[in-house]
Amino acid sequence: MARVLVAEDDAEVRALIGAVLRRSGHTIEFAADGREAIESMREIDFDVVLLDLMMPTASGFEVLAWMHRAKPGMARRSVIVVTAMAEKDLKNLADGRVFAILRKPFDINDLQSKIAEVLTAPTPR
Repeated sequence: MARVLVAEDDAEVRALIGAVLRRSGHTIEFAADGREAIESMREIDFDVVLLDLMMPTASGFEVLAWMHRAKPGMARRSVIVVTAMAEKDLKNLADGRVFAILRKPFDINDLQSKIAEVLTAPTPR
């Protein structure tokens, strides 16, 4: 179905998301930190990027800044931010810089629904 990058430093969350998405037929790549996420995106054009904001080596905000420079438009059409950050800290992302924001803890059905929205959204977004 889709190539999905899961950029999340929590190993348990990565494993849960990976198991669910594989069962749905997606091909999954994992990044445990921001630098790994950037390296993966340099090599592969992902259909969906699930991005935690609070990661070591490079935060999700730094990953987004890199994406906006190196792959313009990709964040708006493919990034779902998955975060536990307070709503007030996310205001600058709500202006269309990412496709969607999913708050932790999240329902796995909500995650699958957001991924389906990314995959069916008109391009470019």
